[in-house]
Amino acid sequence: KPASDRVALTDRPRARSGVRGGMALPGILAVGSAFGAYLLAKVRARGGAAKRRGVDPLGAFVDETEVPATPASSGDGAPRALESLRYAVKDIFQIEGRITGFGSPAWAETHKPARKTARAVAMLADAGATCVGVTHMDEFAYSVSGENAHYGTPRNPAAPGRIPGGSSSGSAVAVAASLNDVAFGLGTDSGGSVRVPAAHCGVFGFRPTHGAVSATGVVKFAPSMDTVGWFARDGETLRKVGDVLLKPRLGKVNVVRSPRDENDRDALSALPTKLLVLEDAMALSDPASQCGVASLCAALEDVFPPGQISRLDLGKHLLVLCPSLRTIQSRLPRGSGTGAGDEVTGLDALRFAFGKLMGGEVWASLGDWYTSRPFSERGDTGPDVRQRMDDASKVADDPTSLEICAKAREEARFALGTLLDGASDAAMALPTTPSAPPIVGADDASQDAWRKRTLALTCVCSLVGFPQVTVPLRAEKIDGPRGVSLVMGPGRDFALLRAAEKWGGRVAAAFPEMVDADAQFRSGDAGDQSPPVSHAEPSVSSSADGASRHLAGDAAGEPFKAEGNERFKAGAFEAAAASYGEALRAAGTRGSRRWRAIVFSNRAMARLKLGAYAEAEEDCVEAIKLDPKNVKAYLRRGAARAVSGNYLEALEDFESALRLEPRNRDARAEVSRMKNILGEADQIPDFDA
Repeated sequence: KPASDRVALTDRPRARSGVRGGMALPGILAVGSAFGAYLLAKVRARGGAAKRRGVDPLGAFVDETEVPATPASSGDGAPRALESLRYAVKDIFQIEGRITGFGSPAWAETHKPARKTARAVAMLADAGATCVGVTHMDEFAYSVSGENAHYGTPRNPAAPGRIPGGSSSGSAVAVAASLNDVAFGLGTDSGGSVRVPAAHCGVFGFRPTHGAVSATGVVKFAPSMDTVGWFARDGETLRKVGDVLLKPRLGKVNVVRSPRDENDRDALSALPTKLLVLEDAMALSDPASQCGVASLCAALEDVFPPGQISRLDLGKHLLVLCPSLRTIQSRLPRGSGTGAGDEVTGLDALRFAFGKLMGGEVWASLGDWYTSRPFSERGDTGPDVRQRMDDASKVADDPTSLEICAKAREEARFALGTLLDGASDAAMALPTTPSAPPIVGADDASQDAWRKRTLALTCVCSLVGFPQVTVPLRAEKIDGPRGVSLVMGPGRDFALLRAAEKWGGRVAAAFPEMVDADAQFRSGDAGDQSPPVSHAEPSVSSSADGASRHLAGDAAGEPFKAEGNERFKAGAFEAAAASYGEALRAAGTRGSRRWRAIVFSNRAMARLKLGAYAEAEEDCVEAIKLDPKNVKAYLRRGAARAVSGNYLEALEDFESALRLEPRNRDARAEVSRMKNILGEADQIPDFDA
């Protein structure tokens, strides 16, 4: 570019301004003129949405400021990790000689050009990547919608007419549409600002372990939650960017999984071998988002064999282990939650703590500037963000509430650490967002409901600082892209990036078929699928005829049941489960309710032995529906739930068993154990003969 277009040509990496849109400013810019850059930024800030959105057809870029790759210093000629790749950067990162806009005209009006370039941008330049533009963001990063009252909303190329998600909206849109030939985009994520737009725009997204990537040169928002994240259209590029940004701080050996791995330099990169599906996150989500998690499980059944996928109600797990979170839940008004009937769930309590703590940090970071800025009477803050800033200004007025939220956060971090510490090979699976992106300009009620459910999903990693990767999912028959997320313990960033690269394609390929199957099931057209077992008694002309039919059904299934019992005694649990299934099919609805309940309970026992806890729980549910007095079904369902971390539900089951049989020692012991939260369930009652 000609010298007249250059800004602050001093130290590496250099920043070049290539603004388009007819903004002729002859004589303003001179080589190395910081004052000229300052004036240019003021003109841009005052130019409004029309001028700032003229850079590209989707309104993703603020300008085309360029940060070139630094010259290669290696003498061997080997290509660097990101050689020749182009990328976009969110307008929250400082670039030498450029005023950082922070999504706000008032911010741009009151700040000078940056003296240095953000560390993450410099690292990318050293790795051979070239920044080709700065992208729009939500005002102050205080939103996850992607809408900006001043500069408009970047258009979502994957879901026209719907929001892109924010606050890193422009970077996600640029990557999704390959604007300016970018291969990846840099953003930040405090409350979901990379994860949400990644899911809504149909691209990969990554939020690292808090502190794993340098945030030097990034405008502070909520420092204990702020992370540098990134987007890519493919898992390989996502991983390559991670290799560059994560390696200086994470290294390769700071997490050792076991003594045998002591010298394993790939310990951090070991793929997860166990999966915890978050039931309450699924309950918050629509069918298509649920299909994303189902696609993950189905596509990776060879990776996670029976017994390696379990279900977990995370909110209930945290309520059991976090006294301060229970206090928060008890104080929230009825009807303000996201559960059935607007019940306040454990995730709702966590979301409240997240909001309070974030508000306190935001005000500590921005409050002095916000209250002293010269344009407060001119409507220089969008209405939604203004309300959040007003709320944030009052957080410190209630120090007791803030202290409880801080304690809840530490308790939650410890509780999640028991499931996903740095030495664990387990990962949590959940929908990234609960639904398709809302329509641009949706009514306040719809936006509030979407925001509440979305933050209930994203607040977990925001609070505890664990890494989360989002895999994009698309299908023709749904209303917009979805994302499925994996979460691992702190420091397991490389493992998540490898998982996205290795498994992302398989999961995405399984998603359309899963969506079609779900649609068929919901419409009642299940094709050649076996019909579910009916729990209603067959119609009979008399009680004698009914008894006769039940006896005939029991007799038809009894040989298979006996075979299952023998196989169970021999330790052939998989074969035993198959025999019990044959017994149920042979008896059909002719079998008596009590007999079928026993067989379901027996199969649950076999599945517990196999470690198939979710399937065992389902069998127990069927058994209890058929015979509400089946004590062993309650005990076995409680065992399955306890192993999955659903301690409250497990306690309810054990107490139900104890009410039915007050002298049952197994039930009494399990009730005591659950109340003391002593460990995993290992006392499983024997099967019925």
